[in-house]
Amino acid sequence: VFAPLMALFPHDWQLVRALGCIILLGMMACSSYYCARKLGSDQYHALIFAGMGVLPLSIVYAQMIVIGAYYVPHAILINLFVAWSAGACKERGIEVKGLSAVLLGTFMCATSIRYLLCAVIPVAASGMYMMLFPVNAENRSREEKRFFLISMIAAALSMIGYVVGERVLAANFLWNPGEFGGRRLISLTSENLFILMDQALDGLLKLIGFQEH
Repeated sequence: VFAPLMALFPHDWQLVRALGCIILLGMMACSSYYCARKLGSDQYHALIFAGMGVLPLSIVYAQMIVIGAYYVPHAILINLFVAWSAGACKERGIEVKGLSAVLLGTFMCATSIRYLLCAVIPVAASGMYMMLFPVNAENRSREEKRFFLISMIAAALSMIGYVVGERVLAANFLWNPGEFGGRRLISLTSENLFILMDQALDGLLKLIGFQEH
């Protein structure tokens, strides 16, 4: 987004930054609305969900999202993955949406483990939950079976994608998607696990605006 704008306005980086952030935030709001609608939300609550994503909920959130737009592409990709996974089991065109979700999940996880932890595994867990605890215990619906199938395929191929990214891509390019992910996985086995969980929860609350008094 920023590179084409820089080519159009090479002598005004502030304009490029402002326009780029506006475009990215607009894309994120649209993807959030689309995701909410595919998950079954009505238009009113989908608009609230989309609007909250672009609000400066805290100083850190404003710096990373509203002003910096650092993690906006990540949020857009996650919204699309969840939307396509959910939409594939509810509407016609399961092949297109299901294949799109699987390919996107594989691509995302090849670049970073964050997508595996933040998107793919939660979707797979939702699919497993729907199969174990269906709305009708005597007869699982077609939508539940479809969602379970898509989520499991996406999870399996996304894990393969993560391995490819860490083993193959990292060995051939000056870029290591597994460096920080490996540290996180190691930290999960440390003796300070509960301290780390407390710090993560505290950071999440501060990110959305809570403050200590």
